[in-house]
Amino acid sequence: VVEHFLKVFKAQKDADEDAVAAFEKMGLPLPDGSHIYELRIKIEDEWTTRRMKLGPIGEDSGSRSRCYYVIYDDHLVVKVPPYPIKDFETYLQRLRKEAAIAGKIAPRECLVPRISTILKKVHPFHGRATLSDEEQEKNYVDWVKENPQYQQYLQIEGAYVYFMDLSKYFFLKHIVDSMHDPLRNIPREIMRNPEIIWNNIDFEARYGQTSGTVCDELQTIYTTFENRVREHIGQHHPDTAVQNFQVKEWFLTFLSNGRLSADDLQMKSGIASGLNGIANKLFRERRKPVETYRKMVSAYVTNKGLTRNKAQISGMITNLLDLLAWLHQKKVAMRDLKPDNLLVAGDPTKFPQFLESAALYSIGLIDVETAVWLGNGEAKQIEQPLLGGTPSFATPTHTMPNEFIQSTYGDLALILYLQDWYAAMAMIFNMVTGKRLFKDTAKTLIRIKKDIKKGLEKNGQARGVVENASQFFWSDASNEFETKTVKQEKKLKYISMIMSPDSCAMLLPVILETHQYVKKSIKGLILKQTSFKSDKLKKSLYAATYMKVSRFRSKYLTDPATSKMPAEDKQAALMVLNDLEILKKQAFQLSQAEAQLKKSVAIISAYDLLQYIFSMVLINMHQKVWGPV
Repeated sequence: VVEHFLKVFKAQKDADEDAVAAFEKMGLPLPDGSHIYELRIKIEDEWTTRRMKLGPIGEDSGSRSRCYYVIYDDHLVVKVPPYPIKDFETYLQRLRKEAAIAGKIAPRECLVPRISTILKKVHPFHGRATLSDEEQEKNYVDWVKENPQYQQYLQIEGAYVYFMDLSKYFFLKHIVDSMHDPLRNIPREIMRNPEIIWNNIDFEARYGQTSGTVCDELQTIYTTFENRVREHIGQHHPDTAVQNFQVKEWFLTFLSNGRLSADDLQMKSGIASGLNGIANKLFRERRKPVETYRKMVSAYVTNKGLTRNKAQISGMITNLLDLLAWLHQKKVAMRDLKPDNLLVAGDPTKFPQFLESAALYSIGLIDVETAVWLGNGEAKQIEQPLLGGTPSFATPTHTMPNEFIQSTYGDLALILYLQDWYAAMAMIFNMVTGKRLFKDTAKTLIRIKKDIKKGLEKNGQARGVVENASQFFWSDASNEFETKTVKQEKKLKYISMIMSPDSCAMLLPVILETHQYVKKSIKGLILKQTSFKSDKLKKSLYAATYMKVSRFRSKYLTDPATSKMPAEDKQAALMVLNDLEILKKQAFQLSQAEAQLKKSVAIISAYDLLQYIFSMVLINMHQKVWGPV
């Protein structure tokens, strides 16, 4: 990618194609994983230079394009397809396909690849500023057909790639990451409160009453640090004067996980090296209080950030749901929703202030490579989309062709919509907590993808392989969802949002249909089981809440009367009660969701929203006959 932009740089400077050129990576990676590169061209024995920024975007899904974020004159996205495209007409056909999807969801902002994005840098059309983006694109397509030598600027290593202009927008991922970035926020907290370590009262007031001991230990560590620093400088740099405030500043820098350089100190490089060595050794010796302090600061910064960013997080979730509702209205399923693929559209001159109100901006789309138009919902009329997805935001159904999904689940359109809802859950959790919801489940998906593919290639084994894979995946997803939402329950309940009518209209029909399905499943389970035979007991089980079933199961497990039962009979009865409790809890959650969303003003917490959506996705994507999760 860097070499490609070096070639663009040559064209911009009217340099010969064979002119001597080079590039160099400058310094360490930036916090977002990107790098700064310096590009150099030798023109008439003099070097001409400029810089660019380049970094990867998102997880590598393996089955779809690899994307890079580039700053070169403009903010760009460069998308490299997983399989090389060598034919120009095929390339144009792919561009038209993405443009067609963008047309379906217009006027919602949607960034699609255009050849004009890169060609205007090497051959600008002057005097055509009034042309629309579509008109300019058509002009460049016609022009590059007549001048095929310029197609090299659309290629990397001989294969065509895609270029998108992000200049007018902001990455949703960058915004979310900046709110939860410990590498930036923790050092800022430490350095902005330089005297607090030497004030026990203020320290306890800020970080909690139990933090006093840590404060005392940090003061002791500082004394040791100061003594060792002064001893080192006295022995090795006797001509260097050091003030108390400098030693404190260095200590705080190390506490915030930083390092010192000669430039920072405006001193000899040997001094910086010596100080770094002193700090590293001391902090290893006193590792426990240092780590405890950093965790205290991290917890404080996280909680403070959640309070400070409450309106922004609520607004982002509201606008994300509105995007889902808009896609639903336009009958489009994206199938690879994730923060890397979403843009924020608002007045650039008012950023980031406009994030305080959901009404001042919207969330749009960057990449529609995996999207599909659902039309009237009939499976035969839905085009086969590109299979695969990003593991942290995907389900096993992302790897299955349309025909198999339809024959297995009975409603292809619903499953494709629910793929987006699953991804939305992961994004909502990340917006609130800064953490990945399905981090471990993603590893499971990567493991079972090959098994699903092999099973689908062998028609007779497909159903069994998919059933087994689904049980593995949804067991892990359920466990991870339960564990992490319980752990983050306080934060998730702190964030709430007013649901728009469109969002309610999107969710309610699926909730109602899923609720009816669960109630039928409850009735079917009670009628088919043979462990509890009396009509009175069956009616009692049917009317019981999930909490009452749970108490009954606990009592049944320890009741002396059941201890005399054959082990297999008791186990069968407990399995019935366990399945019934799960179904009852799902029915309760769905009824709660229905009641909330039917209110004239539907206000819902992020916690409840995640619970409702997960229940709907799980129930519809994992059939109960495939085994419990």
